[in-house]
Amino acid sequence: MTKLIAVTPALAGFTILTLSLSAGTAPARAFEARTGQLHIEKDCGIKTNPANTCQIVSSNLDELPASSLIFYDQPTGGPAIGMGVLDSNIFIYVKSGDWAVGRCTLDFNTLLGVCTLSYGSGPLATISAKVNVSYQTGGDGQLFNWDGTYTFNPSGN
Repeated sequence: MTKLIAVTPALAGFTILTLSLSAGTAPARAFEARTGQLHIEKDCGIKTNPANTCQIVSSNLDELPASSLIFYDQPTGGPAIGMGVLDSNIFIYVKSGDWAVGRCTLDFNTLLGVCTLSYGSGPLATISAKVNVSYQTGGDGQLFNWDGTYTFNPSGN
Protein backbone atom coordinates (compact mmCIF):
# COMPACT_ATOMS: atom_id res chain seq x y z
CA MET A 1 0.00 0.00 0.00
CA THR A 2 1.36 3.42 -1.00
CA LYS A 3 1.07 6.24 1.50
CA LEU A 4 0.61 9.77 0.12
CA ILE A 5 2.10 12.74 1.92
CA ALA A 6 0.43 16.11 1.47
CA VAL A 7 2.89 18.90 0.65
CA THR A 8 1.72 22.45 1.16
CA PRO A 9 2.98 25.24 -1.14
CA ALA A 10 4.80 26.81 1.83
CA LEU A 11 6.60 23.55 2.61
CA ALA A 12 7.53 23.06 -1.05
CA GLY A 13 8.93 26.62 -1.26
CA PHE A 14 10.91 26.15 1.95
CA THR A 15 12.35 22.88 0.63
CA ILE A 16 13.44 24.48 -2.66
CA LEU A 17 14.98 27.46 -0.84
CA THR A 18 16.83 25.14 1.54
CA LEU A 19 18.16 23.02 -1.32
CA SER A 20 19.31 26.04 -3.32
CA LEU A 21 21.09 27.58 -0.31
CA SER A 22 22.78 24.32 0.59
CA ALA A 23 23.91 23.82 -3.01
CA GLY A 24 25.76 27.17 -2.91
CA THR A 25 23.90 28.68 -5.83
CA ALA A 26 24.27 32.36 -6.60
CA PRO A 27 21.41 34.66 -5.60
CA ALA A 28 18.69 34.90 -8.24
CA ARG A 29 19.25 38.67 -8.44
CA ALA A 30 22.71 38.04 -9.89
CA PHE A 31 21.13 36.48 -12.96
CA GLU A 32 18.32 38.99 -13.54
CA ALA A 33 18.49 41.27 -16.57
CA ARG A 34 18.98 44.77 -15.20
CA THR A 35 20.67 48.07 -15.97
CA GLY A 36 21.65 50.97 -13.77
CA GLN A 37 24.10 53.70 -12.88
CA LEU A 38 27.50 52.70 -11.52
CA HIS A 39 29.38 54.92 -9.05
CA ILE A 40 32.65 53.66 -7.58
CA GLU A 41 35.44 55.39 -5.69
CA LYS A 42 38.78 53.61 -5.75
CA ASP A 43 42.07 54.24 -3.98
CA CYS A 44 45.20 53.53 -5.96
CA GLY A 45 47.55 54.53 -3.14
CA ILE A 46 47.16 51.30 -1.19
CA LYS A 47 50.31 49.32 -0.48
CA THR A 48 49.85 45.89 -2.07
CA ASN A 49 51.76 43.13 -3.70
CA PRO A 50 51.58 43.08 -6.66
CA ALA A 51 51.88 46.79 -7.35
CA ASN A 52 49.47 48.40 -9.84
CA THR A 53 46.50 47.58 -7.63
CA CYS A 54 43.61 49.77 -6.52
CA GLN A 55 40.96 49.06 -3.90
CA ILE A 56 37.29 49.97 -4.16
CA VAL A 57 36.47 52.14 -1.14
CA SER A 58 32.81 52.80 -1.99
CA SER A 59 30.36 51.39 -4.52
CA ASN A 60 26.65 51.58 -5.20
CA LEU A 61 26.63 48.09 -6.78
CA ASP A 62 26.39 45.18 -4.33
CA GLU A 63 28.26 42.88 -6.75
CA LEU A 64 31.34 45.20 -6.64
CA PRO A 65 31.58 45.97 -2.91
CA ALA A 66 34.09 48.08 -1.02
CA SER A 67 37.37 46.22 -0.37
CA SER A 68 37.31 44.56 -3.83
CA LEU A 69 40.70 44.81 -5.55
CA ILE A 70 41.37 46.03 -9.09
CA PHE A 71 44.57 44.65 -10.64
CA TYR A 72 46.15 46.33 -13.69
CA ASP A 73 48.47 44.29 -15.91
CA GLN A 74 50.31 47.36 -17.22
CA PRO A 75 52.55 49.05 -14.73
CA THR A 76 52.24 52.81 -14.54
CA GLY A 77 55.63 52.94 -16.22
CA GLY A 78 54.53 50.62 -19.04
CA PRO A 79 54.89 51.03 -22.81
CA ALA A 80 52.26 53.74 -23.27
CA ILE A 81 53.69 55.92 -20.50
CA GLY A 82 55.85 57.76 -23.05
CA MET A 83 52.59 59.07 -24.48
CA GLY A 84 51.29 59.86 -20.99
CA VAL A 85 48.65 57.12 -21.17
CA LEU A 86 47.85 54.00 -19.17
CA ASP A 87 46.10 51.36 -21.30
CA SER A 88 45.68 48.15 -19.38
CA ASN A 89 43.66 44.99 -18.96
CA ILE A 90 42.07 44.83 -15.51
CA PHE A 91 40.95 42.05 -13.19
CA ILE A 92 38.53 42.89 -10.36
CA TYR A 93 38.67 40.40 -7.51
CA VAL A 94 35.74 40.32 -5.09
CA LYS A 95 36.34 36.81 -3.66
CA SER A 96 37.11 33.31 -4.91
CA GLY A 97 34.84 32.51 -7.86
CA ASP A 98 33.55 36.10 -7.93
CA TRP A 99 35.46 38.38 -10.31
CA ALA A 100 35.25 40.48 -13.47
CA VAL A 101 37.62 41.47 -16.27
CA GLY A 102 37.86 44.50 -18.50
CA ARG A 103 40.09 47.27 -19.78
CA CYS A 104 41.02 50.80 -18.66
CA THR A 105 42.65 53.72 -20.46
CA LEU A 106 43.76 56.79 -18.50
CA ASP A 107 45.38 59.99 -19.78
CA PHE A 108 47.92 61.02 -17.14
CA ASN A 109 47.93 64.60 -18.44
CA THR A 110 44.21 65.17 -17.81
CA LEU A 111 43.63 62.35 -15.28
CA LEU A 112 40.53 61.39 -17.27
CA GLY A 113 39.82 58.04 -18.85
CA VAL A 114 37.39 55.21 -19.57
CA CYS A 115 37.03 51.66 -18.30
CA THR A 116 34.90 48.80 -19.52
CA LEU A 117 33.95 45.49 -17.93
CA SER A 118 33.02 42.73 -20.32
CA TYR A 119 32.29 39.59 -18.28
CA GLY A 120 33.15 37.73 -15.12
CA SER A 121 32.42 34.80 -12.85
CA GLY A 122 29.85 34.12 -10.13
CA PRO A 123 27.45 37.03 -9.62
CA LEU A 124 29.49 39.06 -12.15
CA ALA A 125 29.21 36.42 -14.92
CA THR A 126 26.94 38.54 -17.13
CA ILE A 127 28.17 42.06 -16.30
CA SER A 128 28.89 44.68 -18.91
CA ALA A 129 29.88 48.19 -17.85
CA LYS A 130 31.27 51.42 -19.27
CA VAL A 131 32.50 54.13 -16.92
CA ASN A 132 34.27 57.45 -17.15
CA VAL A 133 37.28 57.79 -14.87
CA SER A 134 38.09 61.05 -13.09
CA TYR A 135 40.58 62.12 -10.46
CA GLN A 136 39.21 63.04 -7.04
CA THR A 137 41.10 65.38 -4.76
CA GLY A 138 41.67 64.38 -1.17
CA GLY A 139 42.86 61.28 0.61
CA ASP A 140 46.39 60.25 -0.26
CA GLY A 141 46.20 61.92 -3.69
CA GLN A 142 45.36 58.71 -5.56
CA LEU A 143 41.56 58.60 -5.40
CA PHE A 144 39.59 58.11 -8.60
CA ASN A 145 35.88 57.93 -9.44
CA TRP A 146 34.21 55.57 -11.87
CA ASP A 147 30.87 56.92 -13.10
CA GLY A 148 28.82 55.24 -15.81
CA THR A 149 26.38 52.43 -16.46
CA TYR A 150 26.23 48.69 -15.95
CA THR A 151 24.10 45.91 -17.40
CA PHE A 152 23.54 42.34 -16.30
CA ASN A 153 22.29 40.36 -19.29
CA PRO A 154 21.95 36.66 -18.50
CA SER A 155 20.52 35.84 -21.91
CA GLY A 156 23.75 37.00 -23.56
CA ASN A 157 21.89 39.23 -26.06
